[in-house]
Amino acid sequence: MKSSRTNIGNAHHEIEEIGPVEGRRCRFFFVNIFPWGDSTTGAALDKALQGTGGQAIVNSTVITSLYGFVPIYNVLSFTCTTVKGVAVRFD
Repeated sequence: MKSSRTNIGNAHHEIEEIGPVEGRRCRFFFVNIFPWGDSTTGAALDKALQGTGGQAIVNSTVITSLYGFVPIYNVLSFTCTTVKGVAVRFD
């Protein structure tokens, strides 16, 4: 873990680097009518930080994808959001 000082607004803060994290959340659709799950960026971010003690992610990448099975009839489809980056904690 690395630690550094930076300015956020008018205050000086100590930032501790926790390490690389990744979180993925998906939302499913059955017959394109019945949705379940949560594929928002916030949900993927929460999943990535879960259990790390981190408060934010820096150097991040957000990827959203959509998958469909039997696309003519939309029997089952789902969309996923993946967040990757480095978790940090502020003093």
